Amino acid sequence: MIAVDVFSWHKAPTASPNRTLFAIGDVHGHAAHLEALHTYIRQRIKEAYDPRDVTVVWLGDYVDRGPDPYEALALVNAGIGVPGVKEVRLIGNHEEMMLQVIRGEDNHDDEVTRMWMLNGGRDTITSICGPRSPDRGSALASALKEGLGQKLLGMLDRLTVAHREENYFFVHAGVDPRLSLSRQNEDQFLWMREPFLTGTDWRHDFVVVHGHTPATPIMLSHRIGADSGCYMTGRLTAVEIAGDQARFVQATY
Repeated sequence: MIAVDVFSWHKAPTASPNRTLFAIGDVHGHAAHLEALHTYIRQRIKEAYDPRDVTVVWLGDYVDRGPDPYEALALVNAGIGVPGVKEVRLIGNHEEMMLQVIRGEDNHDDEVTRMWMLNGGRDTITSICGPRSPDRGSALASALKEGLGQKLLGMLDRLTVAHREENYFFVHAGVDPRLSLSRQNEDQFLWMREPFLTGTDWRHDFVVVHGHTPATPIMLSHRIGADSGCYMTGRLTAVEIAGDQARFVQATY
């Protein structure tokens, strides 16, 4: 049984005067948790907001490490299901590893495949392809393509690296505080931890909303971290930002 806990409102790091923003942290194959957050967000929009003024962002890492990666991808693809809501689906480093395998870009002695396996890729392969699937090379790529089907492959191809909305910048991992966005690349947005997490000299004109690093959800002046490590803690976190207020929402066992 999944319960949804709604935290108290706090002053947001920066105001979002024109849009209500929801962002969902790293799912990692926990489809039941994600479905519970989707249900909360749908009901919250119905009760409190004009759907045309709402943006929902999924922060990436939908696959690996959890029981239902395929179902999690299907839920992300289906979205919130409220007409008028703007939906943004980001890519995480785990989707990037999977896509490199699917696209046949793992050309260095299966290095990417091995790294993916070490980070939960086997759970995703089993969920998508079944327990007797190949474990490397073109055979694995073909099995993943067949198991995912055109709809989910299309969604994966359309995932975006980052998204700016109001005074917030949504990205999977983080942003280098020392460099302008034009001097940063996709690898940084998908993999970065330092100097983003502990850096104090923040020069950007936005607040970053991110996942990637499992921790207690945190709301600081320059960043909001929404990855509560669901595969370890049983808690999947979303953040809700409305005007000058923000709060966390968690789906928990």
